[in-house]
Amino acid sequence: MHYLALFFFGIICGSFANVCIHRLPENKSIVTGRSSCPNCKKKIIWYDNIPLLSFILLKSKCRFCKKLINLQYFIVELITAISFVLIYYFFGLTLASLLLSILSFFLLLFFL
Repeated sequence: MHYLALFFFGIICGSFANVCIHRLPENKSIVTGRSSCPNCKKKIIWYDNIPLLSFILLKSKCRFCKKLINLQYFIVELITAISFVLIYYFFGLTLASLLLSILSFFLLLFFL
């Protein structure tokens, strides 16, 4: 049960990492504003913004313009989720695992 919860938490953190990765270089807010398609600029509907699942269901295409969505979104969310689960697997629910999860999150942001 812990693994599943951590996987979902990792997906959510990965989704936020994607927001940071794409908005910070453009000096945009990471807290306010809705996600939009980088191609057609249409706002993404809430149910099309569910991490990993929407990417798969929409076949990695925008609902409106049908252009491909960058695979990086999917990969960042998946890597974050898997890293959180692996850290918990090896270190348990400890302060070290919390710090390693935070470190892995920021390393992902830094290198992408």
